[in-house]
Amino acid sequence: RVRAIVRAGAAHDEAAGGRGRIEWHRTSFAMVTLFYASSPLPFVPRTMAIAAMPRLGMGTWHMGERARSRAAEVAALRAGLDLGLTLVDTAEMYGDGGAEEVVAEAIAGRRAQVYLVSKVYPHHAGARDAIAACERSLARLRIERLDCYLLHWRGRIPLAETVGAFERLVADGKIARWGVSN
Repeated sequence: RVRAIVRAGAAHDEAAGGRGRIEWHRTSFAMVTLFYASSPLPFVPRTMAIAAMPRLGMGTWHMGERARSRAAEVAALRAGLDLGLTLVDTAEMYGDGGAEEVVAEAIAGRRAQVYLVSKVYPHHAGARDAIAACERSLARLRIERLDCYLLHWRGRIPLAETVGAFERLVADGKIARWGVSN
């Protein structure tokens, strides 16, 4: 079933001229978001090294919200990983951190196989708050470094302040790269 979803996503992307869109697909075990990153980031800060980011991945919105769904959510993510979907996208806001805990369980023992992205709330994007939010995410994910950390969407905090915090996280080895999501 996941292979069919991947083929459908690739066909959709080709029809859209290489501009991917978010697609929702229901599997037999959980709701999983498959998304396609259509191009490299248009803005690359000087400290970011360009690495091969997988173009197709799994999102975790709505995961970690209900305890009774946890085993199915973990199984869905593991099935995706088994089929080669190595990018996992999550956020501190998904299930109030619960999605990050689901991801931690799903990637246990497989961290080297996963390109992991998480996102910070706009109201946590200040100089000290963004660093503390990242550290909470790392703890929930049970990892030492994120492959990519994103500002979920722009808020009232000046972008320069957020960029400063992200650059500090890169310098401290807590994130490899950063960007803005929505």
